[in-house]
Amino acid sequence: MIAKVRIAPIEQWCEIALSGGVAARELGTRIVGMPVDIYTESLGPHPCHGEARTWIITEKSKRAIFKAAGLPVPTKRYRFCEHVLEMD
Repeated sequence: MIAKVRIAPIEQWCEIALSGGVAARELGTRIVGMPVDIYTESLGPHPCHGEARTWIITEKSKRAIFKAAGLPVPTKRYRFCEHVLEMD
């Protein structure tokens, strides 16, 4: 099942999401508020930081977000943690 959520304001992002420093914040401002489709059944722990929950985003969302951020689109599946997503 796919759920539509949004990219949360940067103030809600965790330390992990902001680990890129000033560049992460600058790129993050380009995507705040963007819609994101997540696969609800993909809920799982963060690959490196098990305490955070993550979801795989759809290919369409991945392409739109990375394009808006001005970054190359990763070829592998991409996960966002609960701190980067605004969920109802």
